Amino acid sequence: MVVAIGLVSLLSMRAGAESLFGPSVEVRPPANATSTPHESLTGISCTTTACVAVGSYETTSRAGVPMIATRKPAGWTRAIAASLPADHATAFSASALTGVSCPDATSCVAVGSYEDTSRSVLPLVAIESAGTWGTGFTIRLPSSPGANELSRFSSVSCVAVGACTAVGSFIDQHGTPALLAASAASGSWSTGTRIALPPGAGTRPRALGSVGLDAVTCTDATDCVGVGAYLDGAGSYLPIHVKEVSGVWRAAARAGLPAGTPAIGSAALDSVSCIAVGNCVAVGYDTNSAGRMAPVIERESGGAWGRVVAIGFPAMFATPIAGSLNAVACTKRYCTAVGSIVATDGTVIPVVLVDDGGHWQPLQRLGSLPTADPHPRASVLAGIACPASNTCVGIGGLGTATTQGAFTSSVAMATRITPVRPIVDPAPPSHVAAKPGPGRLSVSWMPRGDGGSAVSSFTATASPGAASCASSATSCVISGLDDGTRYSVVVTAINAHGTSRASAPSPGEVPGTAPSAPRGLGIIRSHDRAALHWQASTASPGDPVTRYVVTAAAAGVPARRCASSKTSCALEGLTRRAAYTVWVVAYNAVGASARSAERRFTSL
Repeated sequence: MVVAIGLVSLLSMRAGAESLFGPSVEVRPPANATSTPHESLTGISCTTTACVAVGSYETTSRAGVPMIATRKPAGWTRAIAASLPADHATAFSASALTGVSCPDATSCVAVGSYEDTSRSVLPLVAIESAGTWGTGFTIRLPSSPGANELSRFSSVSCVAVGACTAVGSFIDQHGTPALLAASAASGSWSTGTRIALPPGAGTRPRALGSVGLDAVTCTDATDCVGVGAYLDGAGSYLPIHVKEVSGVWRAAARAGLPAGTPAIGSAALDSVSCIAVGNCVAVGYDTNSAGRMAPVIERESGGAWGRVVAIGFPAMFATPIAGSLNAVACTKRYCTAVGSIVATDGTVIPVVLVDDGGHWQPLQRLGSLPTADPHPRASVLAGIACPASNTCVGIGGLGTATTQGAFTSSVAMATRITPVRPIVDPAPPSHVAAKPGPGRLSVSWMPRGDGGSAVSSFTATASPGAASCASSATSCVISGLDDGTRYSVVVTAINAHGTSRASAPSPGEVPGTAPSAPRGLGIIRSHDRAALHWQASTASPGDPVTRYVVTAAAAGVPARRCASSKTSCALEGLTRRAAYTVWVVAYNAVGASARSAERRFTSL
């Protein structure tokens, strides 16, 4: 299901240098667009050098006109209006291009529908050849319709220039909605083919949309897969897939829905992508047991489709009203799907879903929006194409919406997304600290970016020398160090890609033990001074005592200190008749000893 749209450019990024999403920019409609924007881009196709997106816009005369936007290396051009057949309606018409496929950089086929002067809606085909778009045309339908015909193409897939298949829906001469497919060989389009619906299909006369194929992808000129939905006899709207095998379309088959789907509900498959015959992924939506529309995926493997699987809503979306996946593109390594979530306040949030190596990651929110409208009520991703490894281009847009998520205006936008996070070396750790001990340093650090792959271990290395330790946590102990030698430490991180640069070195620290507390403190008093002496402290080899500090403290008077590298010093400037408490502390390169036993004296 696609709601109001615009354009998203999902380009690859410098590894580790930027966010996986954004920045976003607005894509301009044709110059004659109405001042209240109503632009919609719903189909996109890319080659390695260019992308083409198609949709519709509203002119100043309130006519709905198909438009085409192109992305060149320099960026997105202003969209142009597509040329319609001579019999198109000129006032209050509803015409649009909804799908496009480009087999090379200057050859594309776009499809959709247009309204003629009799107010019939007809399939529309437009062709770009050698970089120039021709006037659109329609095709012959499988049967002769009555008045006020309703028919359309939704999607097209070209495997080569002039070799294309389009799908959609039409209303037959009895007013019954039906599935539609048509193909081009050497540029010549066939009469449309009617594809049989599953057994028990219901009818809603003249209701375009109660039956339809929304997407098609072809692996060669005669083998294609389409997806969509139909109305069954009980009144449920159910997902389907169809296959063309060796040029023959088989009857549509109903997709298996998740457990808990209501007996009467609504579900559809809106997009499909195949990397080989019998190996496809489809996306869409389903009504879950809570009655909310939720995004779903379905995978085909070895020619057999599995059951539709619901994608859970991450906690960041907090009880959304609804959600859907609107488009998917797959390469041999990954699939990327895009869509939207409707929050409880009616805000429409664009989302991305990535399957990397067979595992679907959680839905991710697209947070980057054009700065011209930083707080839109609604923003949607509606389609995607992946022209190169880890490089995708999709479509989306933003605008204002009602509290139920319906757009009241919309503009096209472009943003950058990298589907699979690049794997590079991790960032170097930070905040490295070392705490000394006898012959060792206890090292700690803080990890930083993992480079796209989980860090498996860290290595801390002391200098001078090459003693080290390794850990998968954020600390380890380097042993075998020389007491009394000052060491600094650097830390590296290791992931599947490689080893980080070394961290900034830690402040220098000296292994060993602090001195023992001095003993035998003696005092000799004289006028306003006191001479003190004590026994030498013991220290670990290589970490000799470098100084002693004596402190004398008394209530109401300043403390007095003296320091010495020997086992004696004198306190000067004592206050007469003050009651002092005195102690001594020894220091070496490792640290400070405990205080000596305190002595008390009254100054003379």
